[in-house]
Parts: sequence; structure tokens; C-alpha cells
Amino acid sequence: MSIKESRTDVLIVGAGPVGLSLAIMLAQMKHLFACIYDLNLGRKRFFRQLGVLEAITQKGRTANIGFGAFYQGEHLYDVSLPLSNSSCPYYVGLEQSETELILTARLKELGVEIEKGIVLESFVFKKDQQVAESALVSSVEDKEKERISFIYVVGCDGGHSLTRNLAGISFSGENVNIGLTLCDVVVKTNLKKIPSGKFNDLRA
Repeated sequence: MSIKESRTDVLIVGAGPVGLSLAIMLAQMKHLFACIYDLNLGRKRFFRQLGVLEAITQKGRTANIGFGAFYQGEHLYDVSLPLSNSSCPYYVGLEQSETELILTARLKELGVEIEKGIVLESFVFKKDQQVAESALVSSVEDKEKERISFIYVVGCDGGHSLTRNLAGISFSGENVNIGLTLCDVVVKTNLKKIPSGKFNDLRA
């Protein structure tokens, strides 16, 4: 099987919010880049620079920043954190999938299409050096392989980054033996008062 050859300045591995944001910045600066991802895999100011703040704000849920304290069903107090000096004095909540759709749409406005279903397989290193100069990737759909030469590679593929592992870069730190659950829920409560537009510390 023949292997297609291509060249780019920056190879971005991963197309979550970080990878897509980097792609937009490079596109705005007219840099040559390629962004690939496996299908299985001070922000407001930053979003304004990317040209997506209005779309993020319209799609998301805005709220003042603050919280209310409750004890045994009784409302104790509210704490407000004013952002009067900020050009965006509010919090915007938006799930990651919606954020990615908005960032992808912005890339299309800039004439860029993300290469979906492309898997990073390995790096090719320079002789006698621990410096990667190209990457071997393959298509999930037709298994076609491509070797992409680059100046820089950026791993935006998450905590279990294949990019980092293939490059032999350690992930220093300590394992924390705790379990966490992240979910979107609608909370039903008999609390007498929930301040509108604020996040609350709901303690029954």
C-alpha cells in the first residue's frame, strides 16, 4: 500500500475545544496547519479573539457569578462577585459538544475543514535525535495511510494523550484515589428561596 506524503507547519492532534481554538488562531494568522482527530476521542476574552463570543453567549446560559448558602433548607446568605470592571461581567455555561460545534463553524468561515476519523499511529524521529519530524496517520474509514511532516506538533488529545505517550513525554504528578461523576441534571428542591441567576451551594 502506498503512503501519501504531505507537509505542514503545525500538526494539531485532537479537535476538542483546545485543538479547535488553536486551529482558529493559526488560521487567523495565516499559518499552515493540519488538525486531525480520532472520532472516539479568561475564556470569554479568548473567545472574542477567536470571533465566537457572540455565538457562545447566545447559545449558552448566562448568569451572575455568586452563590447562596443554605442550611437544613433555610436560606442563610448570598455572596455576589461583581465583575463591573470586566467587558463580559457574567458567567456563560455551555456544554462542550455545543462549544465544539461553534468553534468548528468558525473554522469553516475561515475556509478550514477538520479531518475527521484520522488516527495518529506513530512518530518518525530524526536520526540520532529525540525530535519527531513527521507522523504516520491512518483513516478510520478506509485505512489509508499518510505521512505528515511538520515543524511543530501539538497534542490536544486529552489526559490520556497518545501524542504525549508516543513522544515519550512523562505525565508527572500523583494519582488521586477519588471518584468523580460529571453530569447535567435538573434539580428539584423544596428550598424556600433560590436567588435567580446565581449558582448556589445547596446544602440540605
